[in-house]
Amino acid sequence: MATEQEITDAKNNLIALTNDYRRVFETEEGRRVLADLKTYCRVNPSEALTADNSTDPLKLAVLVGRRDVIDRIERFKDTPLQSIFKLYNL
Repeated sequence: MATEQEITDAKNNLIALTNDYRRVFETEEGRRVLADLKTYCRVNPSEALTADNSTDPLKLAVLVGRRDVIDRIERFKDTPLQSIFKLYNL
């Protein structure tokens, strides 16, 4: 079980990280970068479709991983800090 100090340190690190994400991605430049990442990562699930309209499981797995990165950025950027603490069980 984590000590009180470890929990405090984890919360402080999460606060700093959340603030970093927000400082970076809430600027005009950050919004442009995030938009570019969404395009580059092709986060649209239809990208996993093959020519015969079936789903390629390997392509889908890659797209899910890419989407996970975008979701992490957006979660840190948009989610209230108390909700982020709950996501990490803090």
